[in-house]
Amino acid sequence: MRTVWLLLILLVATHCAYSQTSNTTQGCVPLTVSFTAPAGAGPTHFWVFGDGATANQANPSNTFTTAGTYTVQYSATASGPILGTITINVYPRPVPEFTATPITGCAPLNVSFTDATQVGAGVNITGYTWVFGDGSIASGASPNHWFTTPGSFYVSLQIQTNLATCNATEVYPDAIIVTQGVVANFTTSPSPAVACVPPLNVSFNNTTGSGAAPVTYAWDFGNGNTSTDQNPGPQTYNDNGTFTVSLTATDANGCISTVQRVVTIGSPTTDFTLPDTICLGDSLQMDNLSSSGFYQWAFAAGNTPTMSTQAEPWVHFNTAGLQDITLSTTSGSCFSVLTQQLFVEDPSAEFTSTP
Repeated sequence: MRTVWLLLILLVATHCAYSQTSNTTQGCVPLTVSFTAPAGAGPTHFWVFGDGATANQANPSNTFTTAGTYTVQYSATASGPILGTITINVYPRPVPEFTATPITGCAPLNVSFTDATQVGAGVNITGYTWVFGDGSIASGASPNHWFTTPGSFYVSLQIQTNLATCNATEVYPDAIIVTQGVVANFTTSPSPAVACVPPLNVSFNNTTGSGAAPVTYAWDFGNGNTSTDQNPGPQTYNDNGTFTVSLTATDANGCISTVQRVVTIGSPTTDFTLPDTICLGDSLQMDNLSSSGFYQWAFAAGNTPTMSTQAEPWVHFNTAGLQDITLSTTSGSCFSVLTQQLFVEDPSAEFTSTP
């Protein structure tokens, strides 16, 4: 009886001392796990992996092809007592999925993407890599992307997770369809449409290209008149001012394009500010308040510079006295001129003494 008790104590002690291991305890299917028998184990080994497979090697491996929780048992022999277990959690492999809005449209097309990937418990998504099929990539769960050219584009989504075996990539062919949109355009005669004084008569030539027929047109001439003709008649502008002419073209696919040109009537304005007085030898930067155009400055002889075409040049005044400063502004064939005066003072320090 004493001998039996000693054998039972030895068996329990040996059982408790065993520590079989595996290189991982969780992952996604198909999950291959390598097992290592306990140090000091006997010459025979028997593993039951819980998925119907067994092995009699000391350090076997097993591939779990179905998601689930498996209790892997280790024994010395097939009929011997279980000496230890390891729990292996096998998760379904995630399939990267997303939603996109819109999936079709005219170039350029702005598409919003949102990740819709489902993952099981124990799997956490840590990163995203998007490939849009036009040479562009992005990251994040919800990127936006502009498709600037027409075509059929695949979209690839790769997810990175906390478990390397659960990383996955999915490619969706023809995910985004971009059609060639209409391109609105027109020319004017005269070009540019500029006059120094009204009235100005302007003709329009529609040069809109691409787009699926039929294409419709909407003109706004900026003078209160509109038209839906492809090539409308000329317009007369009777007042000074800047008039924006807009053409909107819409093709059969609903693609819309708008282009604008400007009609300008009137001479450019010329204006600048000066202080009343400046000291001889000082420098001053001109403060140009004129409308846009080509500028020509003229300064008195002896100053640096005496001429300039910069918008706001610096001038060093080397000549004393009342001086004319002239600025002309030219826009197309129209121009205006303004001359203002500046006094350059030469302060002489003098004194007398008596005696």
